[in-house]
Amino acid sequence: MRFLVFLCALLFSTAFAQDVQIRVLIAQQNKLQLLLPFSHYVMGFDGTVLYQSSTPVQWNLELKGGRILINGEDSGRDTLHFQETTGTQSLLLNSIRYRGAMSIYIQNGNLMAVNTLNIEDYLRSVVPAEMPASWPLEALKAQTIIARTYAIERLNPKGLYDLCSTQQCQVYKGQSSENPLVDSAISQTYKQIIAYNQRPAKTFFSSDNGGFTASSAEVWGSNLPYLVAQPDPFSVGPKSSWSLDVPWAELTRVARNYGFKGTASGFRVDRYSPSGRVSQVSILTEAGSAFSLSGAEAGGIVRALGAYSTRVNIESTDAGAIISGSGFGHGVGLSQYGAKNMAERGYSSDQILGFYYPGVSRGSYRVAGQQPEPETKKTLTAMLPLSWN
Repeated sequence: MRFLVFLCALLFSTAFAQDVQIRVLIAQQNKLQLLLPFSHYVMGFDGTVLYQSSTPVQWNLELKGGRILINGEDSGRDTLHFQETTGTQSLLLNSIRYRGAMSIYIQNGNLMAVNTLNIEDYLRSVVPAEMPASWPLEALKAQTIIARTYAIERLNPKGLYDLCSTQQCQVYKGQSSENPLVDSAISQTYKQIIAYNQRPAKTFFSSDNGGFTASSAEVWGSNLPYLVAQPDPFSVGPKSSWSLDVPWAELTRVARNYGFKGTASGFRVDRYSPSGRVSQVSILTEAGSAFSLSGAEAGGIVRALGAYSTRVNIESTDAGAIISGSGFGHGVGLSQYGAKNMAERGYSSDQILGFYYPGVSRGSYRVAGQQPEPETKKTLTAMLPLSWN
């Protein structure tokens, strides 16, 4: 074992010369179990083969004293890299199967596992994790293009990883979420992204905007001209209409997290955003005083009460507040149910993207080198304006 782990690292230089490599943070914990169920090499950074195995090898990784232990023995290192050499097989981390390579770092008192893989293989997991594979092909193509754009826009050569694997970025579950129905959408949109002013667009999306898209300015305070508030006749889904009963005791409990001091006896919307989402709310007390929240806090307390979106109306009763709403999610950018309904009506993926990101263009990315500098890491070619009608 001592010989095996000495200078234990695998090279990335031979993998995937043509497509972008995406680095996804998939785990942060004290112990990890890595299984390489295939014939593989262990190499040094100079390409020297240190060990060759024709049988599966299980690596039990643990953090101790600022070093990584492998099967109970000190590797002498705080960084390890593992890569299958043919580029065709996969490895398992904590019993979950992943394509590509795996890097293990020490950060903030934990082992941090980063999966590096071809962006098109990454999309094979992400797209069906974000949108049902049974949906129309043109909707899947639109989701694929914005998922690819999101990943390209987030490339960060100076960091240890580009993306996380949760809803805070894009949901990535390794090979477990792959579906052959999605492969056609990926192959038909190979390398395609959308851009604004020759830069990759910020392709936010949500499940259902409730009939009106939200602008980036009203949700996050940043005004992007292709993320605007506009009526959406296509976005109709299971959460297009819903209601929520909130007892006064529950409103009081949640409001105290925002600095409220009294006992709630009323709840109202004082101001709406251009897309019909709350931008200011007030909580009333039995003494008649009002505690107001605006901006992100106004939306935050509505969501904290269990609302699916902030496109709501609020009615006070003797027992509590009735929150009646429409939509599911923040409402910025593409509505997934809107894309589905547009595709079912015969609209193409270009038309779907042209509707939800007005003013963008579609084209392909070109990356110079495996580790490009930030200012040259993404170059766009053959950009064509999109229109939905």
